[in-house]
Amino acid sequence: MVVMPKIPAHLIAAVRALDDKKAVEIRVLEMGQISSIADFLVIATGTSEPHLRALRIALEHALDDVGVTSRSESQRDSGWTVVDAFDVLFHVFRDDIRKSYALEALWKDGLDIPVSAILKA
Repeated sequence: MVVMPKIPAHLIAAVRALDDKKAVEIRVLEMGQISSIADFLVIATGTSEPHLRALRIALEHALDDVGVTSRSESQRDSGWTVVDAFDVLFHVFRDDIRKSYALEALWKDGLDIPVSAILKA
């Protein structure tokens, strides 16, 4: 039986914000045992550049509302935005860019946390 890790409040708030803004294919991977970069990796898809911006802004506001400082990085029309909340990294992609980078395959050993469980928390 796999024991679910404790999900931090800021991760719950951020996943809810992504869901509220209609992010597609949200995935949450627990990375603490396999990476020193972050404890959790969140990958989501936006449908367009304006949608990516809206998702980034929603993430920043959700994190700020719970007192977590974040930094974001994106290039205009790149199809990829990263929001770093220290122990949680958020990667928000356009679908074609997400498939190209295939982060889920790169971090396949991470524990997949059901988004439905996070949304109910």
